[in-house]
Amino acid sequence: MRWKFAAIIASFSVTETCKRVIEYAFKELSVKRIVTPTEKENPGSINLLKRLGFKIQKNLSPWGGVVGILPNHMI
Repeated sequence: MRWKFAAIIASFSVTETCKRVIEYAFKELSVKRIVTPTEKENPGSINLLKRLGFKIQKNLSPWGGVVGILPNHMI
């Protein structure tokens, strides 16, 4: 049971850290959008991207997988 609690805490920390990095990129650096690739067999990464508001799409590159796209709605 202890490892489940640690996994929840670790997930929360990663999500919160990513939110702050995204906020900094959009507000301070005026980034127009963030695009990040991941493997379609990696549900943990895909779920994180969804929690952060990324739209998941098929990666059209030769490497395959999926990409998460998050536009900056502040611009």
